[in-house]
Amino acid sequence: MDPLLEILKKLNEAGVPFVLVGGMAAIAHGSPVVTQDVDVCAPLDHATAMRIIEALEGVNPRYRMRPDLPVVRPDNANLVGLKNLYLRTDFGQIDILGEVSGVGVYEQAKEASSMKDLGAVTCQVLNLDALISAKVAAGREKDRLALVYLNPLLEMQKRRLNP
Repeated sequence: MDPLLEILKKLNEAGVPFVLVGGMAAIAHGSPVVTQDVDVCAPLDHATAMRIIEALEGVNPRYRMRPDLPVVRPDNANLVGLKNLYLRTDFGQIDILGEVSGVGVYEQAKEASSMKDLGAVTCQVLNLDALISAKVAAGREKDRLALVYLNPLLEMQKRRLNP
């Protein structure tokens, strides 16, 4: 199984509320874009942040920007007042965002998502139109490149729904 899907599976099994966003969401919609990490939007209150770390304990979560620090534990004092949480695990990188540009906070991302079966895991995935809004708002080069695939996928989706 894809190690990035294993990360999602661990979050699911722990009951962490999240919406898949970013490159893996694009792939879930049929984009051939390659990604090196998994991006999710989740409420980042202290209880959820602790649950995320508990879910990932077996794969050694570390702060991605500070690999010199030890493995993050659920009792870590830095899990309070987070806007985003960037981790590196034995399975790969995960970016947990408290807010997605162009979409909003977790509750808004959830409203703009639907359940998708990714094979190894079923989870909320940001809908294609919201994903495009997020990519436009982010405006990075890799986001503009993703739009080359995402916009035609949205047009195909619209044609299927309204023949």
